[in-house]
Amino acid sequence: MVTVRDLIRLPSFQGTTVLAGSAGLDRSVEDISVMEVPDIEEYVSAGGFLLSTLYPVSTHPELLVGLLEKLAALGLSGMGVKLNRYVDSLPPACLEKADALSFSLLLLPPNGNFSSMINDYLKSVLQVKSGELEHRNHIHEQLMDILIHGDSQSDLAKVLSRNLGRDIILFGSHGELLAECRSTPDSSLDSREVACALQACESEAMVVKKKLLSCYAALHAVRFGRERIGTIAVCWRDGFDLTGLELITLQQCSIVFRIMVQHQIMMEDAALSRRETFACDLIYGIAESEEAAITQASIMKWKMAYPILILAMVIPPPRFKRLLRAGGRRLPPSKGRCGWSIREESAATASFGSKTGR
Repeated sequence: MVTVRDLIRLPSFQGTTVLAGSAGLDRSVEDISVMEVPDIEEYVSAGGFLLSTLYPVSTHPELLVGLLEKLAALGLSGMGVKLNRYVDSLPPACLEKADALSFSLLLLPPNGNFSSMINDYLKSVLQVKSGELEHRNHIHEQLMDILIHGDSQSDLAKVLSRNLGRDIILFGSHGELLAECRSTPDSSLDSREVACALQACESEAMVVKKKLLSCYAALHAVRFGRERIGTIAVCWRDGFDLTGLELITLQQCSIVFRIMVQHQIMMEDAALSRRETFACDLIYGIAESEEAAITQASIMKWKMAYPILILAMVIPPPRFKRLLRAGGRRLPPSKGRCGWSIREESAATASFGSKTGR
């Protein structure tokens, strides 16, 4: 990203003076246009920066105040002017308006060449994009190693912490802690405090900043479609703003995080399907044999022995939802229960090896 402040540092802008609107110097410059007509607002767009000799308004300099209002409303990042050719000075009201709008108004050097300024800007943009591409490739290689070697979410947190130099916490869809990595041994990170802040956050923004008691946190929602499937929390003891390259790192890591979560969901759904099929075989008595059923049960880590008791239940929707939230599709273990299957608003659980033969 190239800002108005960056423009001033370019060779062809040397000698430029900030006349007003210094609060807007860190706005991004997406393109540069040259003003040759009075109705320039029809030919510019948000993020643009305007260069002008002010010839189109030379007979009525007072029109500059209204022009600045229109340009600021369109989202332009600023304007650079050359004086003493068509217009000798700017009205005080113009400078006051630029300050009020935080619209950067620059006085360009007398010998400034618009073509050179545009070329320097384009070279600067190319350098920034090249740096971003190199950074993307660097992060991409680290993330591909994680996916290829089947590493865990803890490894992803380590990679992100190493590249950002900050504490990282990965949360699941319900705010449960999945992994964390502290960037320094003396970190005062409190994952429970961050989890509470996450539960209270309802913003749809890509990154939400929070000031907590133990740290500052930037919360990045990881989504699949409109569904929030997790959150990446970047934390540090002092206040901070994520740079453009850090945001790229965060976005790339969020893609891998999403792949991991989706893979985990897919594996759980496949296991659920196998449990349902096996439970139905037991209920309807169509298992190949007792030995085959015991073997199948052992694969699913059920301790099964005959005779068996099958209990089928219909669970009211409110209780069913609470059961899912509490167990994440897993019924809590209890004495005598070795296997289970749960789907929609029904469930089945089996107790094996009853001595009474119930």
